[in-house]
Amino acid sequence: WFLLLSPDPYPLDALGGSYCSEYTDPRRISFEHEQFLIIDDSGIEPKDHGFDGLQFIEGDCPTEMGSDLSPPEIMNRFLATNPEQECEHIYSQLDIFTGYFEQIREASVEFDSASFYLGHRPIFGIACNDTKLLSMDWTLQCALACSTFDEISALFSGHMH
Repeated sequence: WFLLLSPDPYPLDALGGSYCSEYTDPRRISFEHEQFLIIDDSGIEPKDHGFDGLQFIEGDCPTEMGSDLSPPEIMNRFLATNPEQECEHIYSQLDIFTGYFEQIREASVEFDSASFYLGHRPIFGIACNDTKLLSMDWTLQCALACSTFDEISALFSGHMH
């Protein structure tokens, strides 16, 4: 993010650079007929380590639609136990990303051609943790407004390390 996409100059005073910022404003990269709207959401601290804390083992997760398919468990950070999270910090991140998504919405409405969203965390992703389906990413889902992605052609994200 900081080397390739951030609008701020990247310091080269140490191998690999020496700074990192917890939050950066959304970035717009525009071309003649499309634009990419980018959020660095890597600073979010999901419930119980989120995607990074899942046990990707052979389990009994559903493999096809059927009557035994239950909705994914919502990863509500207020219910986190490993580790517990401070309410003030959760609300702070919700406020920050609600503001970022408003900037994304405004940028997509202002642009006459295709807009694409790029982020680190899969907003609408669902993962299997042994026998349970889990909904990712709670913070981003809560920060979204109903119209955030109305003018967005596609969302791109990934989170495999």
